[in-house]
Amino acid sequence: MWSGPSDIVTCLALDNCGRHLVSGSRDTTCMVIDITQQAGVSVNLNPKPLQTLYGHDSEMTAIHISTERDLFVLALKDGTVILHTVLKGIP
Repeated sequence: MWSGPSDIVTCLALDNCGRHLVSGSRDTTCMVIDITQQAGVSVNLNPKPLQTLYGHDSEMTAIHISTERDLFVLALKDGTVILHTVLKGIP
């Protein structure tokens, strides 16, 4: 069984196509979740994230996602900005 972050979610971003949701939390965990839609309605929310990224030095404060470029940007509370790929999570 999958469980979410261990602390509150501090930011969310949904891509322009409505397919990927990225969350950042106070526990420094980031998750990429795949959402399947038909006619603008979510029909499948896979409870297991595509990626769960650990080990950031500070909580996330903002996220921007661009699936066209397979990238998302995390802004951390300590001022750090990190790029990750959407599908593989590679920084």
